[in-house]
Amino acid sequence: MAIDTGYFEGLEKRFDELLKKLEGTFSVEEVQEVREFIDNREFGIAVETVVDIAIEEGIELPQSLLDELRDIFLTMHVAPPERLQSIQTKSVNPGP
Repeated sequence: MAIDTGYFEGLEKRFDELLKKLEGTFSVEEVQEVREFIDNREFGIAVETVVDIAIEEGIELPQSLLDELRDIFLTMHVAPPERLQSIQTKSVNPGP
């Protein structure tokens, strides 16, 4: 059975983009924790960890980021956990 390296590379790229968006919202240590899972191609644990950190720390995320997390789960053919809905969404105020 051949390994689809493009699949893994695509997930790595999406996680890199996700972590850039979380910088300043998650602590350096939290980002590093998720990064270690990504570097080891443990993508399921990485996305679950992002959800867990947001819930445990009470971090509000923009709806666009929650949609992105949901899409990552679906890309991996995993149903998004119900607890994803418990993450508070941050209101994004449009500019003047």
